[in-house]
Amino acid sequence: MYEIVIYDSIVKKESTAKELSEGTIKYKLFTNENIKQKYFHISNKEEFVKKHFEVIESILKEKKYCFFHFDMHGNDYGLQFISGEKYSWKELLESLRPINIMYKNKLCVFFAVCNSASLLKSLNPFKESPFKLIVTSFEKIYEKDFVPGFTEFYTSLIDTFDPSIAIVNYNKMVEDKDNELSLITSDSCIDKLIELEQTEMKPLLNLLSEFIDENKEDNMTASFEKFFEDLDGITKEYKIDRDKFLLK
Repeated sequence: MYEIVIYDSIVKKESTAKELSEGTIKYKLFTNENIKQKYFHISNKEEFVKKHFEVIESILKEKKYCFFHFDMHGNDYGLQFISGEKYSWKELLESLRPINIMYKNKLCVFFAVCNSASLLKSLNPFKESPFKLIVTSFEKIYEKDFVPGFTEFYTSLIDTFDPSIAIVNYNKMVEDKDNELSLITSDSCIDKLIELEQTEMKPLLNLLSEFIDENKEDNMTASFEKFFEDLDGITKEYKIDRDKFLLK
């Protein structure tokens, strides 16, 4: 059994998520008895936390597979509810991690949220990934694209269970290509972080090594060598483990 969990924190009369839930998704589910939906209209942070952790508890207990869909305002800090309260990207990622661990890195999360790609700054590369993939935006996005875009997205998703096909069909409905959504995988995230790790740490270690070699006659050499050994040990201890992140 599959389930689409929708969190909507847009004023009801402006809500495209509610329209989507009661329209395309509702009628499309008549053709597939193996997938259901849950829709939550959220006003504030307290309400979101209560509902969200009830959903998480249900997922972990019943071992069912869910897609998550968020439709609300967002910024570099995190999600923003109708009340104006915020829920940080870090908090959200931490809440999703146990689910992705249970799913063995197959959790898919979809954001109809401005600047939602900012959550990538809160990824912890030393822990297991909190998602397999996200559908997200690096910029401001517009509601006029949501209904036609997500109509095609969920029509494709419910037919194929393949977000990579669904995102292509979403973007076909977007008039301005600058407003297209992106699909980002945990694989691409960790590979980029490993690349940054290698490009930033190796030059530092190389410089320290050269400094020690150039000052072998200096009385401070032994201290520098000990420091270098300690630093090398630290970098190995905290080296990013790609397999751990991807739950392999």
